[in-house]
Amino acid sequence: MDASSEKHTIAPYIKIANYLHSLFALKAPNIIQFDENQGFMLLEDVGDISLNKALTKLQGDNILHTYYILLDVLAHINTYSKPNIASIDLPEHNFDALVMAMENAITFIEKNAFYFEYKAEIKLATKLFAKYYEQAINSAKVLVLRDYHVDNLMLHTRKKQPEVLNDVCILDFQDASLGNYAYDAVSLIQDVRRFIDYPMQAALVQYYIATLKSNKEEFLYSYYLLGLQRNFRIIGAFTKLTINGHKKYELYMNNAISNFLHSLNAFTAQYL
Repeated sequence: MDASSEKHTIAPYIKIANYLHSLFALKAPNIIQFDENQGFMLLEDVGDISLNKALTKLQGDNILHTYYILLDVLAHINTYSKPNIASIDLPEHNFDALVMAMENAITFIEKNAFYFEYKAEIKLATKLFAKYYEQAINSAKVLVLRDYHVDNLMLHTRKKQPEVLNDVCILDFQDASLGNYAYDAVSLIQDVRRFIDYPMQAALVQYYIATLKSNKEEFLYSYYLLGLQRNFRIIGAFTKLTINGHKKYELYMNNAISNFLHSLNAFTAQYL
């Protein structure tokens, strides 16, 4: 792993990898050697089959079962965060950070046609998040990986799909923090790069709620608010990348807009 341009990510990566191994008994690449000053790490080879790639070869119930395993990993993290929370020395992914991310996003969203088409929805979303997310903050903090989606998960088995937790190897977790238990589920289920239709999204949400044995109303309250926040931030980030010449991100813009509007409409329908 070459992080020479982002040397500050080495220490968090090592710390969180150790948490995943020792506190959660989950699979992340073993760190063979590292030089924090130079920004280099030698990591275990975990293959080249991402869960995204694996999913392209699956159909029907096998796709659903694969997502169930990925949600089981999150449920495992949720369960083991509670007794280990005092041992996890990470910053909080708190209200101020989430609001700042939305404020930063609007700078670029104003340059996107989306802004002019959905001005009323954008205004409502920012107002709702600022007003209502405080209630969601009161939920117990868990380890939040922050970028938990199928491109950042590797199939660590010779099987065609994961069947147990350690068939999944977690990558790209250096920005992990302590935060809301619904955030990583939003990252996975509302993935803009591999769009999941809304009936299947609903089925996955119901599965996760049942697995956590969580209060449905409390979970959905956080899930929809974080859905609109995360997709709003992604629209801003992808607009910035597109302006800077990375045109491939335009391919995912409609998915992010669709997820943003879906979360906004679901929250207003259920809680206002």
